[in-house]
Amino acid sequence: MKQYVGKHRQRGIGGFGLLMLLGILAFVLWIFFTLLPMYMEVMRLDKSMEFLEKEITNDASKRNASAIQKILASNLNLEGSEIPIFQKETFNQLVDIQRSPFLVTLKYDQEANLGANLWLTVKFEKTIEAP
Repeated sequence: MKQYVGKHRQRGIGGFGLLMLLGILAFVLWIFFTLLPMYMEVMRLDKSMEFLEKEITNDASKRNASAIQKILASNLNLEGSEIPIFQKETFNQLVDIQRSPFLVTLKYDQEANLGANLWLTVKFEKTIEAP
């Protein structure tokens, strides 16, 4: 015979359940706050590449490496980016320019250590084309 358990016996979450819930919430928040700056950096890069696409589409004289570097560096600086794209070596590592058709590709990887041998990696790659 089944016994009916009244509502007075159902008191909610126990201590162990609460600890598990708080642990999972803490882990999700830890991942979120680790990824947030990386995500913001990717958004800055995307916005800068869109600005570059408008600039080189409107003005063909800006289709050289130094002009592209200057446009990206000034735009990323205004956006608050910490990528040192104004340095020639960094620019050459991140940006690839193809002449025919005119394509500019920006590749950027960023890693964050979560502890021990656990890493989060964000990869950004965007190619723009100017007619």
